[in-house]
Amino acid sequence: MISRNLLFSLLSTGVALAPSQSLAEVTFIFDFADVTASSGTGFDDTSEGAARRQALQDVGGYIGGLLNHTSTITYTVNLKWSRKTEPESY
Repeated sequence: MISRNLLFSLLSTGVALAPSQSLAEVTFIFDFADVTASSGTGFDDTSEGAARRQALQDVGGYIGGLLNHTSTITYTVNLKWSRKTEPESY
């Protein structure tokens, strides 16, 4: 059985090592132009578009949480997507 002192030590060490929560945060709002235009490509791609949008929103949330500032940034994402089937030769 764990002693009360050992349990208290473990809990207080865990609290001390836990990352601190910042009180301020920058919020990123992404406006995906290709989704608005229903382009079917890039962030509007039927198979990968949702995952791409979520990845960018996750990164924005992560970076916003690191900044000790309060702000909201709206960013319009214009992506011109092209996929080549053959690599260019040099």
